[in-house]
Amino acid sequence: MSKPKMPTFYRGKYGLWRLIYILIFGVLLSAVLFTYYFIYQNIYSAIANANAVTSIKSNLNIYNLDIPAFEKAAAAINKKQIREEFPPNIRNIFFYSSNSVATPTSTST
Repeated sequence: MSKPKMPTFYRGKYGLWRLIYILIFGVLLSAVLFTYYFIYQNIYSAIANANAVTSIKSNLNIYNLDIPAFEKAAAAINKKQIREEFPPNIRNIFFYSSNSVATPTSTST
């Protein structure tokens, strides 16, 4: 008794075209996956390099810094971090007492 042959996918009238299609599809899929992998591996270094190029092109150096403004800002930050104590007898700005005196005025003659 002979074993039945299993049909292969590349036999038949369009078998060669099927094989070419599968090869092209595999090449395209591998190109997409390689592109994704390349972008995933190099995106952070590309951002860092772009940042470095931007910094170099801006010609920033120590002589461009405004030292008095920097010292003023540092003093303001230090002053902001000091806690101030409020007095216990602070005025309640939401309480309005009626301390005005209303006097009738008449202009009758």
